[in-house]
Amino acid sequence: MRFGVLTSGLLLGAALLVTPAHATGDHWVGITLGASVPHGYFSDDANTGTLIGFSYTRMLNGMLGVGADVERHGWEAKDRVNAPAMALYGPDSRYLLTAWQYMAHVVVMAPMSGPAHLRPYVIGGLGFYNPGFKLDTPFGRDSETDYDTGFHGGGGLLFPGPRGTTVDVFADFHQYQDDVHPKPAAWTTAGVRINWVIPDVGLEP
Repeated sequence: MRFGVLTSGLLLGAALLVTPAHATGDHWVGITLGASVPHGYFSDDANTGTLIGFSYTRMLNGMLGVGADVERHGWEAKDRVNAPAMALYGPDSRYLLTAWQYMAHVVVMAPMSGPAHLRPYVIGGLGFYNPGFKLDTPFGRDSETDYDTGFHGGGGLLFPGPRGTTVDVFADFHQYQDDVHPKPAAWTTAGVRINWVIPDVGLEP
């Protein structure tokens, strides 16, 4: 724990000191696409699913940014989960599992001594998940949702893109604790994020 706190402090200090001035105040507006891979008990219930999301990050300097993200994770239930519904309602019945994510996040870019075409970064966020399930049957749809606190954390590699964009490939771990299972629900996402970089005009002297 002490090592983790020390490492975080050193990264934050570096972010505040090693600052390319041209990046200060930039706004990043991003769209995220990827896959969601369940872990633990969740992997017994759900197949690998999809991820789509939107994000906003304000770069406080060349290395440190803060922002928010909204993402939707979706999974189809496995056959053993669908079997009771199919037996009761018919062969076209199935469960769909989802988790909407509403998070505040912090991004720390790896320090670089000069211009770089590839920049590693780490990201972490805290907030809420809105997990839910839908039962589709020939007779209609039934659904149920909840709200649970959770977190995500991971990292990726950032590349310069065309026309004022950046492109990054990433992997991210997600977890929340609900009231039903003794163990938290967890999954890993991997995908691509495209950011439109909007420079901060600021106050001209």
